[in-house]
Amino acid sequence: MSHQLETIIGYKFKHPELLETALTHTSYANETRPPVKHNERLEFLGDSVLQIVSADYLFHAYADRPEGDLTRIRSSLVSEGALFQFAQEINLGDYLRLGRGEEHCGGHHQSGISHTHPEGCRAGAPLWPGAGGGAYSCAGGGHPQRAGPAL
Repeated sequence: MSHQLETIIGYKFKHPELLETALTHTSYANETRPPVKHNERLEFLGDSVLQIVSADYLFHAYADRPEGDLTRIRSSLVSEGALFQFAQEINLGDYLRLGRGEEHCGGHHQSGISHTHPEGCRAGAPLWPGAGGGAYSCAGGGHPQRAGPAL
């Protein structure tokens, strides 16, 4: 079964259940019976993957730039604001599974919730080829895109 978000980001998940987990906020998981997995562990992994993918891209794309410049650029790429902007560009909030309280407060389009899910989605692409294989794709928003055989 294909998820509409896969079409938007241009990536087909090998394990679609990981995408569902990546899109599931703890508030939803805590309200669901039987309990379902939520995105926090994937978010942890995704944060690291996003850092390494960004670092690899910047290292190669800006070979003449010093470490301090690369660090500042990477920080701006993976900041909450940049991730929230990317989440808005792909309407990620429309796909989040939130608990009733988060939905009532407009959580689908809040920076604190929406910006964290791109990392979870990246971690859900097992295992994100960029983590070790040197091939990665960050769809949309002017984010790094480097195609390789692993995709």
